[in-house]
Amino acid sequence: MDILKQCQKWHEESKQHKIIDALEAIPAEERTPEMDSELARAYNNLADPHKPTCKEMLKKALALLKPHEEYFEDDYYWNFRMGYSYFYLDQEGRALRYFEKALEVRPGDDDTKEFIDRCKQGISLPQFWECFRDRTENWWETFAEMEAELRQMMDDDKDHTRVSAEAGATTVSYKWHALFLITELAAYIPYFMLGDTHYNILMISLFLCSVLISTLSLVFHAFINKSERHVYSMDSKLNLIVNNTMKKYKSIAMLLLSGLNAVAWIYVALYTSITGILPASSYYVYIFIQLIAVLGFIVPIYMGLNRKKELLSANTSPIDVDDDEYWKTGYYYNPDDKHILIENRMQSGNYTFNYAKKGAWIFTGITCAITAGCIILVFVCMLPLINIQEKITLTNNNLTISAGGYTSEIDVNDITELKLLDELPYDSFLRTNGASTDSYDIGRYEGRTLGKCSLYVFDGYSPILMIKSDDTLVFVNSKEDGEIEGLYEELSQ
Repeated sequence: MDILKQCQKWHEESKQHKIIDALEAIPAEERTPEMDSELARAYNNLADPHKPTCKEMLKKALALLKPHEEYFEDDYYWNFRMGYSYFYLDQEGRALRYFEKALEVRPGDDDTKEFIDRCKQGISLPQFWECFRDRTENWWETFAEMEAELRQMMDDDKDHTRVSAEAGATTVSYKWHALFLITELAAYIPYFMLGDTHYNILMISLFLCSVLISTLSLVFHAFINKSERHVYSMDSKLNLIVNNTMKKYKSIAMLLLSGLNAVAWIYVALYTSITGILPASSYYVYIFIQLIAVLGFIVPIYMGLNRKKELLSANTSPIDVDDDEYWKTGYYYNPDDKHILIENRMQSGNYTFNYAKKGAWIFTGITCAITAGCIILVFVCMLPLINIQEKITLTNNNLTISAGGYTSEIDVNDITELKLLDELPYDSFLRTNGASTDSYDIGRYEGRTLGKCSLYVFDGYSPILMIKSDDTLVFVNSKEDGEIEGLYEELSQ
């Protein structure tokens, strides 16, 4: 059999490694352009964005395709494969040119038109198929530049003899947090109107978490501006300088935390409302931005404490306060102190409660109750996924498939394709809302070429029934012998 025909057969059987082994065994100078194109397709198909080898394989595909540009100038497959490689290297601008050329050669091709749409969408709202580690390294470089500018802005005066310059420092308004809260709410509105209902619980949870963080930042920011009035010295001017300095640094920390938290939520909300999906890459971006938010909070606090230490090192008349009797029980208890939240005696950057006040106990109780509630909620949500029970019912031409808290309903009259498969198609499915273990894949997924679909698949069991309608694609199998075959026969009638 001709090597190219054999490669096509292996491709249809999803045996990409055999294609690579066979064609790589042929010296490069002896391979024809068609062989290189076939080898590039195999590397493209094996490139998994969740694996560190993804970028390397896509670059290999490009290296094989580029030398034959003149030879394949008007070839649909060559242009499509070039666009495919660039697209999953997060270079949508380059990919778009090749997909548009492919569409010229084969007008009306649905796959090509879909990639063109995704390229245009990616240019305006970037998607991240690049390895997370690479993105992290790039972001760290960016953050290092931001941190250097922030340090220069806030710590430009290192001369201890000129501390009077700090006396004019003003507080940063906490009202900026209101702007963040408004934008967070505005970002939720389009999702609420247009978003996929599959993500309602998750999106509402992320929205509420974002609003909670911004609200707490606002409250603590206002508290800091009002209550940062500590006495460190008999020198009232030095007390003013230190208090204003700490207000400034803490205010910046709160604003960075609140602002970046808002950016993380807005990204997820807009991405989901525009694309209708929530892939794993969006989770990574959200988590990464939140980590930057935490660093944006910690760095100014750390810088403020260092600056405070420098200022107080010039203190010639410190005030020593003996309050050991209020800490005898391990926590602060002072009925004569009207404050509920007080600075920790061991670390000036931390705060603790005055448990002589009823409000401190109420707040602690509410916090413990919320924490316990979250733990219970997670347990309840995970309970259906501990022992998956699948249920398939066919009543009055209505097929219902449910497992692990996920359900798909299909009108039998709307089914356009029905097929029994030995295994899932090789399509690098991304889990958007569901559960995946070594034993099963349940919930909502998205394939690179198949698009959005629902999986109710137990690993190691076959056959798998593919059910496709105008707006639904479902893959389902069963642990019960003959159940899927029987369902196939019923639906085929």
